[in-house]
Amino acid sequence: MPSISSILDSHPDDRVAIIVPDGPTVTYGHLKQEVDRVAGLLVGAGVEPGRPVSIVLGNDVEFMTTFLAVARAGAVAAPLNPAYTTAEFEFFMEDADSQLALLPPSEHASREAATKLGIKTADTWLEGATVKISVAGSELTATGDPPPPLTDATALFLHTSGTTSRPKGVPLTHGNLLASVGNIAETYALTESDVAMVVMPLFHVHGLIGVALSTLASGGTIVLPPRFSASTFWPIQAQTGATWYSGVPTIHKILVDRADIDGAPKK
Repeated sequence: MPSISSILDSHPDDRVAIIVPDGPTVTYGHLKQEVDRVAGLLVGAGVEPGRPVSIVLGNDVEFMTTFLAVARAGAVAAPLNPAYTTAEFEFFMEDADSQLALLPPSEHASREAATKLGIKTADTWLEGATVKISVAGSELTATGDPPPPLTDATALFLHTSGTTSRPKGVPLTHGNLLASVGNIAETYALTESDVAMVVMPLFHVHGLIGVALSTLASGGTIVLPPRFSASTFWPIQAQTGATWYSGVPTIHKILVDRADIDGAPKK
């Protein structure tokens, strides 16, 4: 049955999937290999199907690879804002009942929270275009390919914003995600020639589903700056040939207000 990681399968291996400005360029073939390999690493680390894995990573190749690998392993991806406080991480990790936290290899509030809750942590970083993961100082080794998850299995666990009460967990199945990215790709008429600039955070549904996954589902390319910057947006667009982006009104206004200063194209 199709899982969200299957969106990579129908595209040519030599097509570019991810561009990181001043970083690696990753093809679909390499991304598919990495997702399968990292899924095996996670299973080797004892990750169980159906249980959440917290992902505390930025807008980078590590995030996209581990998100798809967690889903490929049959576990539930639970991305979190790296800027949360220790108390916020404690709440979200405990509420999700996380079995593992994928973290940057440095001191971080998420590490303190996971340790307090007794959640295993795994350092996650990139060497070239290869994702490395270590637990307790030892790099993980794969134990084989996990069986593909079912379409009705939970793939993603997000929280509501909590504007009127405490945030509530929202589980989304592989089928939910596949339907969403298919609808977005169809509505925007996305094709393999499109290049999306991801200016929204990947821990948020807007950046992850609305832009990144829908673009990959259509065979296009995603550009992953580490964060939105008005001063670098147009130079990166010119460098990568980005054809579209999606953002909140504040981002649109900043780009319009600074268009002449930042050298936005006139046509």
